[in-house]
Amino acid sequence: MSFKVLLIYPNQRGMNMLPPAIGLLSSILKEDGNDVELFDTTYYERLDESEGSEIDSDHIKTEKLMARPYEMPNEVTLITTNVFNDFKKKVESFRPDLLAVSCTEDMFELSIELLKTVNTYNIPTIIGGVFATFAPDLALSFDEIDIACKGEGEDALRTLCRRMKAGKRYDDISNLWIKNKDGTIKTNPTMMIDMDANPLIDMSIFEEARFYRPMGGNVYRMFPVETFRGCPYKCAFCNSPSQEAMYREETGESYIRRKSFENMRRELSAAGTGRRFVNISM
Repeated sequence: MSFKVLLIYPNQRGMNMLPPAIGLLSSILKEDGNDVELFDTTYYERLDESEGSEIDSDHIKTEKLMARPYEMPNEVTLITTNVFNDFKKKVESFRPDLLAVSCTEDMFELSIELLKTVNTYNIPTIIGGVFATFAPDLALSFDEIDIACKGEGEDALRTLCRRMKAGKRYDDISNLWIKNKDGTIKTNPTMMIDMDANPLIDMSIFEEARFYRPMGGNVYRMFPVETFRGCPYKCAFCNSPSQEAMYREETGESYIRRKSFENMRRELSAAGTGRRFVNISM
């Protein structure tokens, strides 16, 4: 029997950049024989119960003259059903063995509200992404979160699923902070992954609408391709300087590194085919 993982992306409406990390994690988990599905909130018309609370991130930018006005194509339609009811139905129908949330700070509140709707099912829940990386202890202070991934999650999530599926202990996996039953937290060392060991991104997990993004007043069908991680600049508004400092302190290495040119070519060639799932051997 395969292990089931439900990836959760509690995105704000109108934040149209497709998350390559979600596609990468899906590909890694599927490559390892797991069943993977995604619950993505990006195109829900309303993400809470309050009247007049609709937020559309990209349209707000146009109102503030930060971006040119645009119109989304017919392929992009809003979901008008209740996001919390839909999430609960998704969990009940898929019956996952693990809930895996990826979020930033502004997405965390919605993450918790979604997880509260299914807390009676006692499904182990891991959170990753920028928020968990810089505030794993805060994330674990919420009853809905059992595991926090600090830093890169490819190897950590793969190993976690293998251990859970085999019924083995998983409190010693690098990059994972585990909340014990008594509320104490077991921390583990932070490690970096080999970017060139990653498979191609799974594009099949995304709905067609997620490939469209406004830019310069037009809407393009696009897909982000990762060529490097980290950044040498020190912009105060960005998390990259803090990430570099964290990895320097905890691993003794620079977080900044590039993929090989061969892997870059492979990913660009794959993305250029337009196929929903790509696995090309060069």
